[in-house]
Amino acid sequence: MIFVADLHAREGAEDALRQLLAELAAATAGEPGALAYSVRQHLDEPARFQVSEHYRDRAAWEQHMDAPYLREALDRFPQLLQAPPALASYVERSCLASTPLSVSDAIRQRRAVRHYRPDPVDPAVLEELLELALAAPSSWNLQDRQLVVVTSEPGRQALTHATGGQPQPQEAPVMVVFLADCQAHTRDRSDIWNQARANGAWSDDFIRFFAAESQAFQEALAARGALREYAIKDAMIAASFFILAAQSRGLATSPMNGWDETLVKRAIGAEQRDDLAVALLVSLGHAAAQPSPPGRRPAQSQVFREQLPAA
Repeated sequence: MIFVADLHAREGAEDALRQLLAELAAATAGEPGALAYSVRQHLDEPARFQVSEHYRDRAAWEQHMDAPYLREALDRFPQLLQAPPALASYVERSCLASTPLSVSDAIRQRRAVRHYRPDPVDPAVLEELLELALAAPSSWNLQDRQLVVVTSEPGRQALTHATGGQPQPQEAPVMVVFLADCQAHTRDRSDIWNQARANGAWSDDFIRFFAAESQAFQEALAARGALREYAIKDAMIAASFFILAAQSRGLATSPMNGWDETLVKRAIGAEQRDDLAVALLVSLGHAAAQPSPPGRRPAQSQVFREQLPAA
């Protein structure tokens, strides 16, 4: 659904109205059902503005209308406008293909979503997200992560049990279990070398050097009991790629770290795999509601230059 509003600012209120509309656009961008939000100012008559809003469906628009920040903005309109906005609604018949969010916008808009609508995830989009997750870097290009996609009702029920009854596996149509392969260095990796050679990325001399050095590194990790730690780091990087890719396509996720590893592995048929560790569970779907951002501590309390300050 598309809504267009024409607004005429009071004399001297043009800048205040422009700022308010910009704030509304930024806030609306975080709503899962908002597909587009555009603010325009007339070139010849700068007191005239037009707002175009595009929502996935009526439910998404109704959710927008209930947002506290919108109600606050509407309360300010009488002070800024010469007359109430002129409103019109449309149904889209054709359009250009939608553009995924930029990385920075996906990061800023991402929220951990616990509740989901029952709408399915487009299989083609899901495959793209999985491909992007696997594009994540890994230590020594070991690619020591495995992903298990769970969409069946019994599978999601088992993950619900493994997570202590949390709502995400019950409601989200897709659950992805990110596994760390703690013994990846013991397996045949010739396909990795061959692909790098075919892509012109690595020479034969480099492959021989890299294979020997990476093996020695992994054996040193094993000697100090750190294989699991390193593999989990790599799996978490892949999960982060997946989460941001999903956000860029308008989908919601929740990284889940509250689960029983034995029960998770049982749910995905990996209970006998001591070489695998569960790194993270991620739910994927269409948000039932967009959580408000809780905020983050200021950078100066967490980012330091060269050395940490004295405790």
